[in-house]
Amino acid sequence: MQKIELIKVRVDVTNSKTFPKGFVDIGALNLVAEMQILAHEKEDDLEWEVSCKSSFMPHKGKLSLQRG
Repeated sequence: MQKIELIKVRVDVTNSKTFPKGFVDIGALNLVAEMQILAHEKEDDLEWEVSCKSSFMPHKGKLSLQRG
């Protein structure tokens, strides 16, 4: 993975003219976003596995339906 150079900027959120323009590395930004998505997908999969293992499992025997 390539080293990413960080640049500090001061931004006034109430004034859009202070927002930086033109120096975003779209490829690096997309790579980071994709890595974060994959990490979250792995976390979700693990949580799903734990949830499935610990959830209530219905009885596999015969079910009797009683009509009142």
